[in-house]
Amino acid sequence: MSMPTHSSARLPVRGPRPITVLAMALSLLLAACSKDEPPPPLRPVRAAVLTPAAGGASTEFSGEVRPRIESRPGFRVAGKITARKVDVGAPVKKRGTC
Repeated sequence: MSMPTHSSARLPVRGPRPITVLAMALSLLLAACSKDEPPPPLRPVRAAVLTPAAGGASTEFSGEVRPRIESRPGFRVAGKITARKVDVGAPVKKRGTC
């Protein structure tokens, strides 16, 4: 069985389509029309250097660090919960049955 031979005829080479040339020219024109925005003005910062007091006494405060905006994570699952075999606050042991 012989292999088919390809003819040496080449397909005609086409240039870019007019719509492609128009799109490229339009994008270049629009890019040239953009205005450079000035950088935002610098905002002053108030800073202070803290040094230990001469008395050597230290003061401790208790507190809690929390975010300004707090989201409640949650998710939804398909279906309904048919039974909850543990009460709120009940102790649960590892590998134990509820």
